[in-house]
Amino acid sequence: MGGLREMLLPQGIFGSSSGIFSHPESRTSLTYLLQRDEKSWSLDPRVFVDKGRAMPDGSPALLKTRKHLRRERAEGMWKDLVRKGWEKVPAVWGVDAEL
Repeated sequence: MGGLREMLLPQGIFGSSSGIFSHPESRTSLTYLLQRDEKSWSLDPRVFVDKGRAMPDGSPALLKTRKHLRRERAEGMWKDLVRKGWEKVPAVWGVDAEL
């Protein structure tokens, strides 16, 4: 997935790739992973929103919370994060994470 501009496209935010966001001034290394739920997408589009923390020693990230939101609500959350300065960062967990 490309930069934030590409993610503004209707399909780009929840395309086949996931969106990982972190705030550049965060001292806690918190990240959000927004990933569409493929099983519900055609009938009732929903998105998994995971909140986690990268581990300083490089071990797998700690998953703090997971929400299963309707697409519209997840898009609103995503827009709010971007407005507050959150940026796309490399994956810290999930299939796109570097091991």
